[in-house]
Amino acid sequence: MVLGVLLGIVVVAAIGVFVLSSQRLQRRFEVPDTALTIPTDPASIARGDHLAHTRGCLDCHGEQGRGGVFLRAMPVMELHPSNITPGGRTAGWSGSDWARAVRHCVRPDGLGIPFMPCGDYRFMGDDDLGAIVAYLRSLPASTNDPGSSVLGPVGRVLFLKGDLPYLVAESIDHRAPVPAAPPAGPTVAYGRYLGAGCTGCHGPSYSGGRIPGTPPDWPPAANITPDPATGIGAITEAQFMAALTEGRTRDGRTINPMHMPWRQFARFTPDERMAIWSFIRTLPPRPAGSR
Repeated sequence: MVLGVLLGIVVVAAIGVFVLSSQRLQRRFEVPDTALTIPTDPASIARGDHLAHTRGCLDCHGEQGRGGVFLRAMPVMELHPSNITPGGRTAGWSGSDWARAVRHCVRPDGLGIPFMPCGDYRFMGDDDLGAIVAYLRSLPASTNDPGSSVLGPVGRVLFLKGDLPYLVAESIDHRAPVPAAPPAGPTVAYGRYLGAGCTGCHGPSYSGGRIPGTPPDWPPAANITPDPATGIGAITEAQFMAALTEGRTRDGRTINPMHMPWRQFARFTPDERMAIWSFIRTLPPRPAGSR
């Protein structure tokens, strides 16, 4: 009888977790329309090629944008980034649809896009975002269907507890205006703009720590504030550049590109590298792990 009661409690709890998490996953978000212009000239497409590689779009969606399985971590989740070529589900998307997806993690139908790091792209400038879309539209059309991402039973519990940011749209201020992007160059201002793409892993304060939603064996993100004890306060510019673009630590170890996508950062121009270095040197020193 006791075992039966306990089993009943487990079943009821499991049903409750499934129902509550499903209700949250079906939430629809209201996002202001953005009149994003998509250019068609070769220079913009070439610029979009550079941005799509350095800002991580193709790191998740695949070199040709065909999508696939990015992460298998059941019973937590499986992530299947979509096909973003002209032959995929995004084929008929308008500029407004792209802005809604990239900046807000919301599909055209109002449902949230799971686990996409939209916080990194929330304030990407119109010219840069338009150029990325122009490049994606130039890719060979593929009919590949990666399927939908899946939230497993453990993932649903973590999601409800707030420990797994599966539905990123819940944490975004959808009404915040997008400021004009600063001019490209080796400046602190441009480094701050590029550095927004680092916050998904290193946290809003850039001090690193456990990355929410990653598997148990995933290492914590490094502290990239100028803290001399646990951050980059004691490293040289050359050492920072070696880590950023070659995946090489101060002691000669190679960084796993799955844990830090240094291969995409190797495509940064010298001005972009210097801008990031200049910016992070201005950050307040913080102890590692406070994100």
